[in-house]
Amino acid sequence: MALEFHIVNRIREQVKARGDKTALRFQTGKGWGDISWREFGERIDSISRAMLVSGLAVQDKIGIFSNNCAEWTIADIAALQIRCVPVPIYPTNTADQAAYILNDAGVRILFVGDQAQADAAMSIADKCPSLEKIVSFNDAVDFAGNELGMSWAAFAQLGNDNVEPELHSRISQAAMDDLMTLIYTSGTTGEPKGVMLDYSNVAAQIESHDMVLAITESDVSLAFLPLSHVFERCWSFYVLHHGATNCYLADTNGIKDALQEVKPTVMAAVPRFYEKIYSAVHEKVATASPVKKGMFRAAVYIGNLMAEITRKGKKPAPWLKSAHRMLISWC
Repeated sequence: MALEFHIVNRIREQVKARGDKTALRFQTGKGWGDISWREFGERIDSISRAMLVSGLAVQDKIGIFSNNCAEWTIADIAALQIRCVPVPIYPTNTADQAAYILNDAGVRILFVGDQAQADAAMSIADKCPSLEKIVSFNDAVDFAGNELGMSWAAFAQLGNDNVEPELHSRISQAAMDDLMTLIYTSGTTGEPKGVMLDYSNVAAQIESHDMVLAITESDVSLAFLPLSHVFERCWSFYVLHHGATNCYLADTNGIKDALQEVKPTVMAAVPRFYEKIYSAVHEKVATASPVKKGMFRAAVYIGNLMAEITRKGKKPAPWLKSAHRMLISWC
């Protein structure tokens, strides 16, 4: 499969092409913050340099033990572009479950999210001989003097220009059959198994998505399913592949507010999510006035027409576009 579908190459191309347009959005105490494509690329390279200074060799493993956040993706891509292998760990895993994965994969650097994951990592560090560093995405995490612990900002500062030639060398050596990631199963049928995926696996899903979807750089996606699962992570790769904006939700309990704030145009979700929305909407409609019930039925009908025409790649008639806009404003 052609290297133009290598996800690292695709993201670096978007960094050059999109510049100051928004790549990532993340939650702040007062709303949402933005990271431009230019800054995204700079942060990726900064973390890649820090990884190289830390001595990571080709195909060495890094772990990511965190809820969704922009730093999750930055660490992921930074490892990929120096041909290392990210190993996601569910943020809800116990310390013992995390220890099993760290040892089985031979993880050298572990990135953690909040205090809970940092505490779990510190509690099992002496049982994980390959582990050399624990880096917290959240700079407020307290490592209580643990010699392995360091903040995201401190880790980024490890990088220097001396490793620049090695960084570009690794990027130029990109190969579709490189091991890209190890994703561990839930372990419900015994010990978790590390599923080996290479870059051609991700490229294949990008190509297949392009056959049925028409996502563009103007789209906005909300990443609310765990990035530690292949579904959300590969969907995020697809979003970034097209230069669209990816927004990160750390706590799924905030999905209702996030949908209103971010207003995503695309997103990946499991069937149960849509079932819950469907049930909630229809329960509300059942108690509405006859006029509102009629408006709802009309909105569903017009929405289905628009969706079908869009799927076929056709342009909607002027009356349909007008009715669609009017019903959206009413609803």
